[in-house]
Amino acid sequence: MATGNGKSKSTAVAVKTPAGVIPFDATKFKAASANTRRASTGTVSFLRMDKAGDWYYGVDDIPANDAIGYVDPMGSVHGWQCWADTSVKGVSPEVLGSHIVPNYEDMPPRPATVPPKGREWAETHGMSILVNGAPLTYTVSSKGGIGAIVKLNEARDEQYAEVGDDGPLFAKVRLTCDFYMHKQYGKTFYPVFEVLGWATAEEAVAASFPVAKKAGKLPPPPAKKSPAKTRRAA
Repeated sequence: MATGNGKSKSTAVAVKTPAGVIPFDATKFKAASANTRRASTGTVSFLRMDKAGDWYYGVDDIPANDAIGYVDPMGSVHGWQCWADTSVKGVSPEVLGSHIVPNYEDMPPRPATVPPKGREWAETHGMSILVNGAPLTYTVSSKGGIGAIVKLNEARDEQYAEVGDDGPLFAKVRLTCDFYMHKQYGKTFYPVFEVLGWATAEEAVAASFPVAKKAGKLPPPPAKKSPAKTRRAA
């Protein structure tokens, strides 16, 4: 800014910011842009098993019965979820609230307030898994589902005790199911993660993205088709 004597000197300028607008910070701006780019290239879909014991994943419900997946040993989570109460007329099944943290953090406290038209908060466990080149998240609140994840985690702990820090810890699993007879609901299916072996992170990625490794691009998802109904007796 020019002064009366013709000399120039630095002058601090006070910037007035409208209410609710955060002052510009170049460092934070660049970090936010980088995080946004990572988020856009690392989209994660969900893996689920329906009431008939059939596996699907992604927004297009791609069938995944007997599919092979690789479970990330650092991707385990636990916490609470609140599902919509479908016994109320006009309410569709959806998650109304979720409070989930990585397993290496303590179990968070159960939320005190239940969202409108929601069921009671249910204890939830989950994991990250690669299936057919797709990074997926699987969470479950049912007793059978939690039991399947606990059993898988116990197998992982046994593997860790045997191979240590540098050994293969990605569980290679087959997505199957089993069932039991419930007094009220009849045949009730629950997930089974059949452990076929163990892999390192590099082996898991290479096996999950075979086309990407050879051609430098991700493989297209498999075509949708009706899954075969193959179920084992309890």
